[in-house]
Amino acid sequence: MKRIAGIWLAVCLAAGTAGADVWDLGTDADNDTGSDNEIVHGLSQVHDMAARAGGTIADADYYTFRLPNSRSYEIRIDGFTGNTSGTTTPEVSLLADNGTTVVDIAQPVTSFGVAKSLRVASTVMGGTGFTSHYVLVANAACGLACTGTDEYRIRAFDTTLALPRYNNTGGQVTVLVLQNPTNRSVNWFAGAFSNGGALVGTLGAILAPYATSVINLSTVSGGALNNTSGSLVIRNDGPYQGLAGKGVSLEPATGFTFDTALVPAPQ
Repeated sequence: MKRIAGIWLAVCLAAGTAGADVWDLGTDADNDTGSDNEIVHGLSQVHDMAARAGGTIADADYYTFRLPNSRSYEIRIDGFTGNTSGTTTPEVSLLADNGTTVVDIAQPVTSFGVAKSLRVASTVMGGTGFTSHYVLVANAACGLACTGTDEYRIRAFDTTLALPRYNNTGGQVTVLVLQNPTNRSVNWFAGAFSNGGALVGTLGAILAPYATSVINLSTVSGGALNNTSGSLVIRNDGPYQGLAGKGVSLEPATGFTFDTALVPAPQ
């Protein structure tokens, strides 16, 4: 029994130190912009940076990423093993749809400087379109010496938030309460949509670390939301769950208040 267990362990170890991972193989490999490995909310994969072509080509992993309008994402790289990482490597870049132009570069998650986070928000509010990107992980610290044991984990989170209901009609006024519980400033931008889904106004600001903002929605966007009701979609450049908040509808005539919590926007 012990002999069988030992043989099985040896096989597993041999498989773990083999060459390229499954995303480096096949017709639609992740070695260039032909990759079909798409970044979506909930993605969690472990890749290696083993050098290819007999150790003559350093590995570079491309991911297809279509950022929907009105949405924001965090793409996090961590779980480094072996000699994959240093304080500046591997490089994690957001590329334009041409696969070469660098749009943004991931920043360290902590002062240790190894785990990295790429946070991106759509510049378009409303509609059903998207912006095409690629995410590139390349230039591991071990370079051509990387093997199958030099790994990293990539995860993706949709950071968009939704306020299902605001109401500035019938004497009610809705106040948006936003809190930044993180130690970094968060840029946020919200679109207000009518009950029928039409964009009726926008608002946004920078929220300092640990700060809370209270915003009367009837006065923002030049008063565009006065005498309207609907919902908010809030995109931001904070980490996943980096913003918290709610909408509070006030009815001055009765003194009643109605709270609606911010929720993750549906996928």
